[in-house]
Amino acid sequence: MRRRRFPGRTVRRKPLAGMPPNRRPIPPKLREAHRLFETGEYEKAAKLYADLAVKAQERGFPQAPNLFLRCGVSWLKAGDLEQAQEMTMKGLGILAVRKKLLQLKKSGALAIERMKADGQDALAGEIESWLEAQVPEAVRGSDAWKKQASFNNRADSVKLPSNCSKCGGPVNPKEVDWVDAQNPVCAFCGVILVTEM
Repeated sequence: MRRRRFPGRTVRRKPLAGMPPNRRPIPPKLREAHRLFETGEYEKAAKLYADLAVKAQERGFPQAPNLFLRCGVSWLKAGDLEQAQEMTMKGLGILAVRKKLLQLKKSGALAIERMKADGQDALAGEIESWLEAQVPEAVRGSDAWKKQASFNNRADSVKLPSNCSKCGGPVNPKEVDWVDAQNPVCAFCGVILVTEM
């Protein structure tokens, strides 16, 4: 005999193996921030990313550093170098505090690369010096620190989409985290990205 479901009662489903339970809905602000960035409205995008980053940090979400870093890129594009530096260092600082040193290396190198590409060598130099001070010398000399970021091997086996299907964020192989060898995660919303083999 089947049990009757009462109106208004939610059905609890067991999460799929390997998938995070209770996936949070994507905030509309995140989609809007990505859209504004893509259309060149960098200052408006930066303000939305900052708001999202602060809330993510307060709740301990792993995407907080990436949201601060995206905010930094937005301010860089908007021409506000002071805000760009502050937000970039905030994002990298969270990674340093959380002892995510390989991610710190990867994200720091990407931030420096973006600043140099934008002609901001002095700002890139300041970030580089700050990064060196955050990482203990013993860590900088370790094999784990010296070796290439692990995404290189994984990105060869799967084809990453150009944008996340859930939040619309850009997918950069240098920013993607991996649940396992076949499942990359969006840097901004944390969903598993749809890939091709």
